[in-house]
Amino acid sequence: MHKFSPEKGKLPKGISKPRKNMAHIAVLGLGNWGSAIARLWLLEGHKVKGWTIEQEVYESITMDGMNNKYLPEHSLEGLEATMHVEEALDGSEIIVLAVPSSVILNVVEDIIPHLRPGHVLLDLAKGLAPGKRLISEAIHQMLDEKNMHNP
Repeated sequence: MHKFSPEKGKLPKGISKPRKNMAHIAVLGLGNWGSAIARLWLLEGHKVKGWTIEQEVYESITMDGMNNKYLPEHSLEGLEATMHVEEALDGSEIIVLAVPSSVILNVVEDIIPHLRPGHVLLDLAKGLAPGKRLISEAIHQMLDEKNMHNP
């Protein structure tokens, strides 16, 4: 993996700038992990929207272009932040679940009404769901119960 320059939004030497807007990605959860992965995808030229429930995070991204709480001194320029999950999902192709495992199933329940058949879900949570099963298994069960077959 290439290391990124500490300069704002600069790609490493020898890496060409990718074409813009390759994928439309919604990152749900803009803590350490969600902000870092959003930054990588932004630098690769993807269109990224991010959802947070933290006013402080939302304001720092929209006003300063970075997440001062979780990823200070790293540009998130181009990240479209929102505090409304349906806005993050609008127009997205890939939905990244970067929220704590303790709340991930609640977030999935909240987004199910907004899912389209083509949405791809990517779960970044670690740990187990209630009932000592994998979180991915619990998500698949929730989708199956709603007759949804999103990858």
